[in-house]
Amino acid sequence: NSGSFQDAEEKYLRLLEESKMFPENVKAFVRNLVKNTPKVSRCLHGDLQTGNLILDDKNAYFIDLGEFACGNPLYDLGCYYYFCHYLPDDFLLATHYVNAAMMRKCWDVFAKFYFGADTPEKLATVDAQVKPYVLFPILDFEHLLAESQNLKYLEMNFQVAKKDLGL
Repeated sequence: NSGSFQDAEEKYLRLLEESKMFPENVKAFVRNLVKNTPKVSRCLHGDLQTGNLILDDKNAYFIDLGEFACGNPLYDLGCYYYFCHYLPDDFLLATHYVNAAMMRKCWDVFAKFYFGADTPEKLATVDAQVKPYVLFPILDFEHLLAESQNLKYLEMNFQVAKKDLGL
């Protein structure tokens, strides 16, 4: 029971119905993905990415908890994967102070320690498992950026994600 925190699945299904960007075939894919994602209730950041992490010598602190929810960690992992694989250099350099190649390296190191993906084959398996979940941060950002200049990045990234997922 997620108590008073929003349920990630309910949020994403609501955003999916409101989406103007996702065509019906992608909406069907997302509904099926939600249906087949194992049901667990874990704390989710909701916007898991390096820009929301502060590190010091001993600790890590997550900030910007406005999208906090409960659900399967795959939703957060999809957000981190999205930031590490789908954003262009100019956006990443302006917002995260690293380029796209460095973000991909961040993902590879994270996957090695989080999933035990210590070979290219294991990393490819993890990527295939997590990649479909990039659609959820795109839903979030479509809603949050509806009136923003950054919507152009989102629309471009959505087209790349659709192609990557064969949709």
